[in-house]
Amino acid sequence: MKGFQRGWETKSLGGLHTCSAEAVISTSEYKERTGTLRGRTGKTETPEPDGVDMEEKTVLVPAISCGHCVMTIQRELGEVEGVVRVHGEEATKRVTVQWQAPASWEEIAATLEEIGYPAQE
Repeated sequence: MKGFQRGWETKSLGGLHTCSAEAVISTSEYKERTGTLRGRTGKTETPEPDGVDMEEKTVLVPAISCGHCVMTIQRELGEVEGVVRVHGEEATKRVTVQWQAPASWEEIAATLEEIGYPAQE
């Protein structure tokens, strides 16, 4: 069975977010592009170097309305250099991010804002 990862575009309509599919790529292509692979847990993971200080933060993201929103957040934050793990939960609207240098919380929060999913701390 061939795996695949869908790309999603999120649009804001009067404070509500709607999602629509924009592309389908193979799992191996997704992993090659992002250096990550989403497992059954819904987490986006990259290898964690030994002996490196990690930071972690869980925030509320009220704009999450569906699983595609979570996938968008995981994809976009996964592209930030230094982000190691992203886990989002549609039901609770919470996102947990683990990162190391050169990433910073300010950069991660700015990315969330830029893609239309501002975090509330």
